[in-house]
Amino acid sequence: MLFSMISLKSLPLVILIYTASYASYASALANGVNLRILPLGDSITWGDKSSDGNGYRKYLYNRLGDNFVDYVGTQHSGNMADNDNEGHPGAVIKEIASYAANILYTRPNVVLVMAGTNDCNSVGELGDLPDQLGRLIDEITDACPHAAVIVAQLTPIASSHSESVVQQFNAAIPGLVSSRANARKKVLSVNMSDSLTTGDLADRLHPNDRGYNKMSEVWYSGIESAASYGWIQGPG
Repeated sequence: MLFSMISLKSLPLVILIYTASYASYASALANGVNLRILPLGDSITWGDKSSDGNGYRKYLYNRLGDNFVDYVGTQHSGNMADNDNEGHPGAVIKEIASYAANILYTRPNVVLVMAGTNDCNSVGELGDLPDQLGRLIDEITDACPHAAVIVAQLTPIASSHSESVVQQFNAAIPGLVSSRANARKKVLSVNMSDSLTTGDLADRLHPNDRGYNKMSEVWYSGIESAASYGWIQGPG
């Protein structure tokens, strides 16, 4: 049975930034609707430096165990049975947007977006990175208007200069999200930066297993919130 939609006009025009709640996950979300999830991003989405190659995806899959979950994507990484994803190591935002164009036809009902780490680590300044992310979000919402799009503030980088750019980039994300939410787009933001520290990294950029587990908590909170808004219907 599909979860009945709540009019977006009934929702307050305020987008919260969700951090991990560490709650128990005892019941299916959105009355047990099937979840077709597109994990979209770079090597962190791909699962680089996790011991099993799954990154956050298997942890999240397990948290969503009372819903049927189908990950989609052209990439395959990790030892989990459903290891589909759209994580491209080394990809910057513009490249991620190009990759997204080739997979959005699958009509996911949840899109997990984490993009910008490689940009912040390489360009040395904020520049137009928020605008690039905004265009990526618009690409997704235009192609999949019924999908819940969950946009993550970036995890930390263990470099003072790059981390400064990350913090500026993260500070811009709530505004990007709220402007789209005010236009009745199904977009919300989650805060990875408050949940992970450099102690949760395996190297300068990538989480270790503990960090990936924390990421799954934050993603779950975002999906849970989207479900509570009535944003998640059956895929297709």
